[in-house]
Amino acid sequence: MTPVGDARAVGSQNVSTTRPAPDAAGAPERSGHAERPVNRRGTWTARRPWILDSVIAASVFAYTLPLTLEYRPQGAVLFSAAVLLCLLMCLPYPLLRRRTPLTVLGVALGASLLQSLAGIGLLPANIMLVFALYAVAARCRPALAAAAAAAVLLWLGFAVAPFLRAGHLSPGEAAVLAVTVLWAWTWGALSRVRRERIEAVRERARQLERERETLAAIAAAEERERIAREIHDIVSHNLSVIVVLADGASAKALSEPERARDTMVQVRRTGHEALTEMRRLLGLLRGDEDAVRAPQPGLAQLGALVDASRRAGLPVTLTRDGDASPVPPGIGLALYRVTQEALTNVRRHAGPGARAEVTLCCRGEAIEVRIADDGRGMSRSGPPGDGHGIAGMRERVAACDGTLRAGPRPGGGFEVVASIPLGARS
Repeated sequence: MTPVGDARAVGSQNVSTTRPAPDAAGAPERSGHAERPVNRRGTWTARRPWILDSVIAASVFAYTLPLTLEYRPQGAVLFSAAVLLCLLMCLPYPLLRRRTPLTVLGVALGASLLQSLAGIGLLPANIMLVFALYAVAARCRPALAAAAAAAVLLWLGFAVAPFLRAGHLSPGEAAVLAVTVLWAWTWGALSRVRRERIEAVRERARQLERERETLAAIAAAEERERIAREIHDIVSHNLSVIVVLADGASAKALSEPERARDTMVQVRRTGHEALTEMRRLLGLLRGDEDAVRAPQPGLAQLGALVDASRRAGLPVTLTRDGDASPVPPGIGLALYRVTQEALTNVRRHAGPGARAEVTLCCRGEAIEVRIADDGRGMSRSGPPGDGHGIAGMRERVAACDGTLRAGPRPGGGFEVVASIPLGARS
């Protein structure tokens, strides 16, 4: 293939690099208006390069063959040698140029050297050296391509020296031949650089696509974790309250039927609240506008949360210190869920007779909620749990750039303290 032809092939093969990279399955690329399949390999000849290579080699050989007839009067051996050398210079080009260009150049250079040693003058078939040098420069390492160009120039100097001494060739014409060799080498090197840059762009596009898929997977995992945490907080708290109330109602059903009836009313109310919150959450997942506009629980609902815990049989006190009205809704929801989960853990693990204190403090640049109890703490002998409560609280607070501390109190019991800066993301 000529330098011009190969450059066009490279350009046609890579014309789509400014467009978004297709997926691995070769799906149609997306344009600004519609989808259409894109020919990634260029023109028909670019998809079948051996055809153009064969046409070039056959044309050069056909043009050179009649010129070898002038050696026929000098003997059959010299004539046969001229024909054979022309064939050696032309035949490897379409067969090996794309796979082993160095072999093509080596065979052509060896044949040209034998031609000069045999006293056969320059023939049009020697132009195959230029094509082979271009292929080497376009497909091999720069150092190897430079060495190949130097070898061709050395042969050229050796071949034209007799013509210069005899005056059959002017220095200017010899310089044109040398410039042609250098031009082929330079064009090939530029084609190689262009191809490497295009491949680098494609690899970068593939890397960006892999990174995009990874980020999407991470975002999906984080979203699943957030949904699981929200469902855990809703279901765990309300079911815990329902279980405690149901146990109390069952124990009082015969001795105190009125109190048992009131307790079952609380069970029904708690169940309705759980269903309401679950419907709101499912509405958010489905994109329901009514669910999006529905207010989420926050610090204003802490009183109702504490009252529900009292009705479930847990003595709880709530203390507020400072004005929490300017707290963003996201931070308020996080602190509400922390308090809800902490009170659920008190009912599960603190044991009978335990008391809890909820303290909300909003001063300076941070807001803090503290839930403490005087029970036995989180004992292994307590009711079974899934072990995600404290981890979920910590993740929820960390999402707001806050910190959470949970552990036994020095005087007995357990304590959970969540602190979130007011300037944090919500």
